[in-house]
Amino acid sequence: MQNFYNYNNNELTSYNSSWDQPNIFSESLQFNSDQFSQSNYIDKTRSNYNYMIRQDIYNSIVEYFGDVIFTKLNFKSTSDGTIYGLYYCKIGCMLCIDNRYLLVIAKDDEEIPVGTHMYLSNLNWISFQTRAIDDFETVNPHGIKLKQQVLKNNRNTITDIEMKIIQELNDRVRYECSENYPIIVDIMKKKSKEKNIYNMMDGYEKEYYTPTCSLQTLLESYQCVLTIDL
Repeated sequence: MQNFYNYNNNELTSYNSSWDQPNIFSESLQFNSDQFSQSNYIDKTRSNYNYMIRQDIYNSIVEYFGDVIFTKLNFKSTSDGTIYGLYYCKIGCMLCIDNRYLLVIAKDDEEIPVGTHMYLSNLNWISFQTRAIDDFETVNPHGIKLKQQVLKNNRNTITDIEMKIIQELNDRVRYECSENYPIIVDIMKKKSKEKNIYNMMDGYEKEYYTPTCSLQTLLESYQCVLTIDL
């Protein structure tokens, strides 16, 4: 887009000293203007489409889990000065044997204070995670207490979509959506607590990962890191 805009400026400048050729100037400007308009329209259309897809995914996650409250426990800054907030939600589960949390990483438009509470629907996350965290104090350096929350688990069209394995790495297995949504899910392998001849090689438990399953199944693993590939 910017290239077209610069190109038009160069054309206009080059003809400022050639007013004796008005027809050439007019045709050249009209042609470039059409190119700019078409390119601008395509970019706007793509941007609107990406926005709608992203919102569909956001809404489906809220519908599935409920509009639960997250608390900012920490933040990270990148080398370019961008700030990302780390927001956690503790899950109440009477039958669970592990400590379950929802985690979102969201770009903070301003430095929102640690301890701030926000509804899931207000967080435009770049990563949504369901995790079992045993050593929670390592991600909660300020010792903020979280109230347990109950999830709704309302299935919907997107949580029911089929996911398929595309890659297995040492510490994770990657799934992608086999339908029309740009969803990527990494299932983080559990670190091995027992040292035996098989687990000592890579330090992770040996598990079977189904080649295909629903997004809901991956979310309920509590080893899940979901990103939107846009």
